[in-house]
Amino acid sequence: MDKNNSLIKYTPQSIERVGKQLSIIGKLIKVEEILIPYRKKDKWGYCKPDKTIVIPCIYDFAYRFKEGYARVEKNGKYGFINKEGKELTPFYDIAYSFSEGYAPVKKNGKWGFINKSGVEYWED
Repeated sequence: MDKNNSLIKYTPQSIERVGKQLSIIGKLIKVEEILIPYRKKDKWGYCKPDKTIVIPCIYDFAYRFKEGYARVEKNGKYGFINKEGKELTPFYDIAYSFSEGYAPVKKNGKWGFINKSGVEYWED
């Protein structure tokens, strides 16, 4: 993958770039950019494999991306950010990583779930 994040198309004769998708024998597969948790002094952010910082080091802890979102900790609360660093929702007392499109969260003593659109589902 080049610095423009373009993907490649593989043919038996050659390899050529095709936008942001990968074609293998005529089938397109999306390849996501890899972001790695990165620590600078006592704060965490995210960088590319070449150590180019993409999301500033402003979090108390940063977890790996899962299903397009990373769980981060800031001021004792937990939330989710996308690969551009945008927060999905306000932070929660407790949050766990996404699995099958949902993440368990706890706020004000109540457990619930959020989906990857930021919609919350709370227990009755």
